[in-house]
Amino acid sequence: SGPAMPRENGGKEETSEEMKRDKESAKEAEKETREEEEKQESETKREEEEEEAKEQQDEDDAAKKEIEAAGKEEQDEAEPAVETETVEAVEEASDLEETVEEPAPSSDEDAPDYGSMTVAELKELLKAAGKPVSGKKADLVARLQE
Repeated sequence: SGPAMPRENGGKEETSEEMKRDKESAKEAEKETREEEEKQESETKREEEEEEAKEQQDEDDAAKKEIEAAGKEEQDEAEPAVETETVEAVEEASDLEETVEEPAPSSDEDAPDYGSMTVAELKELLKAAGKPVSGKKADLVARLQE
């Protein structure tokens, strides 16, 4: 380029070089401002996303705790019922053992009173006779009376 030529601008003289530098400086400042704004927007967006993620995690954690608490309540409610059912079943079983029908006294005085014997004694007799030893007391007595 040739020598700088003075120009009149609003009562001031500027060279074309100075004007060019001023334009470039303004463009650079504008670019930096735009980059700073974009950076700020990006940072704000990232912070919002992090906050949303944290809120979602908190909601998930709260829901998980509610589910666990509900499951524990159901389990706590169910356990006593199972315990009660078990106790009732045991009581029924012992009632059944107590209500085993005693065989009618036979006319034969030599026949043993199987009903007054223990299950262990009955099983010994069945084993000696070569008969099956499984079942309830009433089954064992019936097998011995055959």
